[in-house]
Amino acid sequence: MSGFERILARVGGDALRSYCSSAIEDELRNLQTRMKTCLESVEQAMKVQEAVAKLDVPMSRENAATCAEIKRKYAKFSADLKGFVEEQRKLQAEAPEASPDDQQKQSEQQSRERVTKLLGKIQHRITRKRNDAWIDKNFADVETIASIIGDDDFAGPDKALRNELVLVLDHLISAVLLSPLTNQSTLEKMEKVLKKLADVHDDIDEYIKSSSELLTKKRAAYTSQNESNNIVDAAEEPRMKRQRVENTPQSDFLVKVERTAAAVAAAEAAGSDATYEVFVSDLPWGTTKEADVASYFGIAGAVVSVQMPTMADGSTVGVAIVRFATLEGMTLALRMDGYPFNGKNIRVVVHKSN
Repeated sequence: MSGFERILARVGGDALRSYCSSAIEDELRNLQTRMKTCLESVEQAMKVQEAVAKLDVPMSRENAATCAEIKRKYAKFSADLKGFVEEQRKLQAEAPEASPDDQQKQSEQQSRERVTKLLGKIQHRITRKRNDAWIDKNFADVETIASIIGDDDFAGPDKALRNELVLVLDHLISAVLLSPLTNQSTLEKMEKVLKKLADVHDDIDEYIKSSSELLTKKRAAYTSQNESNNIVDAAEEPRMKRQRVENTPQSDFLVKVERTAAAVAAAEAAGSDATYEVFVSDLPWGTTKEADVASYFGIAGAVVSVQMPTMADGSTVGVAIVRFATLEGMTLALRMDGYPFNGKNIRVVVHKSN
């Protein structure tokens, strides 16, 4: 299969534009590897030929033929490579010089692609990686995104990119709030990072404002950095547990206890047929996708299914039933009551099946 056929086999449609450059880079690396292998073969053949010449012993007909074949292939490869390089230089010389407008559009396109890749990395870390560094790495990537979209040469994020940015930030905020690694210092840092996205677009400014209000409200429930670094011995553990309970805002804590108790009671009553479901409301109407909801609640635990009622035209109506594989996943999801999803604070309660 030729290099071009391999490119077409890997990508197609709209994806061709995005992946073509990386596929060509793969082909060039392939070419470099083949050239290195060929050179090594020629060097080995020359060494053998020189060694035989020093011994003043004629090579066998078979070895001489092998050596000649290697040299022939190397000569053909060198000629093909030379032709390829000359063709690329010719194409580059003949290419029309891009106008300033074209250069601007190309620069903006590259910036958008970079932002999209960074958003993908953030999402990947949230859903796939659970090491201690994922929070700081994601904060660093958000700061990079802020510097890109805040640049004067960048025309600003379009609606699709704004929606994608908000969705990923929703995932990040919720994952940080649910993480056992989070303390008050973490929330303060996240708030500062989010504010670096300000003054890019009114939609994002409104999102930052509501997110900051949520973080301020939730901050009291988390220990300070000094408290989180303290070593607690076995005798102190019960007292520290009580302290964590006392530090939790009363309303949030009571809600959590009541809902967890209801879920456990339902699970015990159902026995082996227990289902762990939450009912989600206040989702954005019309365009919310099941995959986005499943990905979002996947932060809490493994999602078995998502059910979203729709109208006759297929648009959603702002509610969903999310089923988890375990009670722990459902219990953690209950903490996401009031968390942001697509810029709206959602409601999450235990689903009471009929």
